[in-house]
Amino acid sequence: MSKSIGYALLACLCFGVAPVFEKMGLRQANPVWAIIVRSTLTSLFLLSFVAVQKAPVDLKTWSSHTWVTVLLGGVISVLLAQSFYFKALQGGNMSQIIPIVGAYPLVSALLAALLLGESLTFAKLSGVIMIVFGIILLA
Repeated sequence: MSKSIGYALLACLCFGVAPVFEKMGLRQANPVWAIIVRSTLTSLFLLSFVAVQKAPVDLKTWSSHTWVTVLLGGVISVLLAQSFYFKALQGGNMSQIIPIVGAYPLVSALLAALLLGESLTFAKLSGVIMIVFGIILLA
């Protein structure tokens, strides 16, 4: 098994466990404040990690395109997606919300073909269709 697959499996495990704690926390917490607390603690942890590594800071070498795409990704994933996800999780059944939110590969595959020029093969298209049917069955 490659390192990348191992990391993907660990990410899958984390993404599978996290919603249980998020759902429990959202019983009392406001979704916006939950995101603020989560983002602040995550940022502090990452800054500590970088400080310990003593890795050179390369932010000065980033192009404006890199800045824009990193910031757009952050706004879309952390601000918008997390807000919508927490609101859905707070009011809905986890067993329905998670499969719907987890269908993001469908959006990613289509956008990768449209914006990045990646090929949308028959196998990928079949996988996308299976994702849609899986969501319909679970939701």
